[in-house]
Amino acid sequence: MQHDAMTWEAEKDSLVSSELDELSEYTKTTLGSWLESMDDETRESLCTTAFSLIESTKSETFIEFSGNLMKNMETIWKEMGKLPEDKKKEIMNAFKQVNREQ
Repeated sequence: MQHDAMTWEAEKDSLVSSELDELSEYTKTTLGSWLESMDDETRESLCTTAFSLIESTKSETFIEFSGNLMKNMETIWKEMGKLPEDKKKEIMNAFKQVNREQ
């Protein structure tokens, strides 16, 4: 647990141990097993593309991203339309795969 960055919180000028709530634990487990099921090349390509799409929203934090969720999803959708066909297919296949694993 001590090396898991998701189990720590910043409080003032120090880090303190934290517990994950049920949704966070489920997300960590689901995404972890989903990403581990991919080969390294696919995982790297998918993560690079996903982060590029998220960065296109210009959101600096998760709170900022979720606070403008509809606008940001519209931006991501538009940017997805500009991707090469192989990247679009990769993302759609990834969505299908994660939905099957739930």
